[in-house]
Parts: sequence; structure tokens; C-alpha cells
Amino acid sequence: MRERQNYMVMSLDDFVDLCMEFEYDDPIDWGELPVKERDAYKDVCEDLLKMINSIDDIQEREVVVLTSLAKALVENTVLHAHKLLHEKSVRIHIGRSDA
Repeated sequence: MRERQNYMVMSLDDFVDLCMEFEYDDPIDWGELPVKERDAYKDVCEDLLKMINSIDDIQEREVVVLTSLAKALVENTVLHAHKLLHEKSVRIHIGRSDA
């Protein structure tokens, strides 16, 4: 039985700090969500590190990271588009007179 290697590049806390620092250039609209930013980052970063550490093959890890990033970016783009459409429809309804 082969022993699984650990590919931990950095500690969870360092990963969370780095991700949160990266957000300063492109802030996330947390609005009034009932979640602490650091807790959200910690949960996501911990899951990512576990997922990456479970993959032995370097190329497979790269593919998983890239596809995960692409999916997250597409999902973010779609959510942002939905937000813009919702804001536009709210503005149209507010300015309308039903009389």
C-alpha cells in the first residue's frame, strides 16, 4: 500500500490571509450576509487544501485547480449579471407609476 504524500504548500491560516489580502484589490460585496468573512474564507480554503492534498498526480491537481477556478469565475460572472438585472428591474419598477 502506497503512503499518500501531503502537498501542503502553506498553512491554512497563511492561505486564508493571502486570499483575504488578494480581496483588497477586488472586494467582495458581503452585504448583510450573516457570516464572518474570515470564517467563510477559512471554510473554503480548508476544503480546497483537503481536495488538493487528496490528489497524488501533479497534472491532475493542476487540472482540478484550473477547472475549479474557471467554474468559480463563471459562477461569479453569472451571479453578478443576475444582480445587475435585478437592480435594473427594481429601478424600473420604482420609477413606474401605476396610475
